[in-house]
Amino acid sequence: DVKLITTSTDNTPLKAKLVAKFLEIVGRTDIPIGIGPPENRKKVWLYPWIKDYDISRYPSTVHENGMEVLCSTIMDSPEPLTLIAIGPLGTVAGVSG
Repeated sequence: DVKLITTSTDNTPLKAKLVAKFLEIVGRTDIPIGIGPPENRKKVWLYPWIKDYDISRYPSTVHENGMEVLCSTIMDSPEPLTLIAIGPLGTVAGVSG
């Protein structure tokens, strides 16, 4: 039961577009996305695949403050959650620091 996906490190708004487009393709638009703090505006290597994608059309919520929504998702959960981090932990560090 995935509660949230956040982006972390480098161009996080662009990475959010990547996540949103992927979730649309796999039929999981029920999952909200949180945008982590951007570190730069470099284009990710998959930019050609997402350059024309309009994230505003993503059916679920896209949170501009990924750290805030990550923290509230964890704190407001009535049951224990498992946090799975598969990349650099910039967003997680922002919540815990």
